[in-house]
Amino acid sequence: MKKQLTILVLLFVSTLAFTQDINYKEYSYSELFKLIEDEKDSIFELSDALILINRQTDSLFMLDGDKPIRQKPLVISKEIKLDRVHFENPIFRSNQGKLREGFLANIHFKKAVSIRNTATIFIVDCEFDDYVNIGGSGFFCSQVNTVENMYGLKDRIQILESIFKNGLRFFFNCNYQDDILNTQVEISGNEFRINNQNQESTIATFVGHQFGDFMISRNSFHGPGEVSFFHSGNGLWLYGNTFKNANATIRKLNENTDVSFDIVENQFDKSVLLGFSGLKKTHSIDLKQFKEGFKLANAWSSYLYALQDTLNDNGNAYFLYRHSDSLYTIFQNT
Repeated sequence: MKKQLTILVLLFVSTLAFTQDINYKEYSYSELFKLIEDEKDSIFELSDALILINRQTDSLFMLDGDKPIRQKPLVISKEIKLDRVHFENPIFRSNQGKLREGFLANIHFKKAVSIRNTATIFIVDCEFDDYVNIGGSGFFCSQVNTVENMYGLKDRIQILESIFKNGLRFFFNCNYQDDILNTQVEISGNEFRINNQNQESTIATFVGHQFGDFMISRNSFHGPGEVSFFHSGNGLWLYGNTFKNANATIRKLNENTDVSFDIVENQFDKSVLLGFSGLKKTHSIDLKQFKEGFKLANAWSSYLYALQDTLNDNGNAYFLYRHSDSLYTIFQNT
């Protein structure tokens, strides 16, 4: 017993020390992009930083209403890798106008972008030529509330009116926590181009395990390719989106019936894979939007699993998923 207590104390002390060792560097938006410009390597990397608004220098990182102040796109030709970099919440420039400051606005990223373990970021009217990876897990999940309490940064993520030419992986996994994080996520008005004919990465994935409220609206997804929504947070609102030649998967993984869950006014031109846990009458799922029908996730997964032994592909699950159209025709008639 004494040995176990000693181990627990050591783990607590080491965790506390790790928490206290995080020493965030502070930069303005302009300073951040000056660092990117001055980087000699083809990859820019930054970790453990707070990006704070400087009203004297950051006027180009501002919106007038919902339009960027920056007229000509800022072109970034380096690969970007950020880890534990948190962006200050937007603020109004004045009490009367519609000027809001604190946005990555009208920026053209030509190379891959990876943004890991961020609690706050605001992207508007940007263009991404290569793959984009945004997410967090592990120690990050325990630090979200700390970032708010210590630095006043409310955990919010907005991705608006942007173009993703090579897919997006949006993946936050906080499953080990007892409480669901209250992070507000809004992904609206974007264009996602997905095509998995040449490489697996060109997909769109939106995952929130024990993580926040997801509002995903008015986006267009252009296939052929896969779009996946997996959520066990406080709520998922999926409405007004258009799916063109895209295989969509939507799964509610939270058994709690008190969370919000609405799928309405979307346009699907292919059959949709659905899986729900803990539904109740107040949840809205409009069956009329599934004009090409839908398949239930549990039955479909069992069917594919059974086929792995009969197909000469060494049980390659990705092969099965890539050929889901022809397999589904057989599945319907089984």
